[in-house]
Amino acid sequence: MAISGSSDLGLRLRTFVIQIVSVLIDTLFLSVWLLLQWSLKNLSEKFQLDGIHGHMLSVYQVTFGLATLFPITAYIAVDLWTIYVRSKKAIAGLENKS
Repeated sequence: MAISGSSDLGLRLRTFVIQIVSVLIDTLFLSVWLLLQWSLKNLSEKFQLDGIHGHMLSVYQVTFGLATLFPITAYIAVDLWTIYVRSKKAIAGLENKS
């Protein structure tokens, strides 16, 4: 009986650690994206471009920002959905044991 309980605890701990590490990695990706966008904004302000060149740089910044943000948000959404589904299955399993 004690062996079964400890393996169940180990499985729950492993699942919890995987979820926490997943959220930390997602946060790291988003932080790196934010730091990169902030750095590019500060760098572009030093160029002081006027006219069409300034507008093209702004368009590039927005396009680059969105193009790099979409994959990050997709990974975050998948990770959060996975956590939700696993938690829902775990709760359903607890309800079935009762």
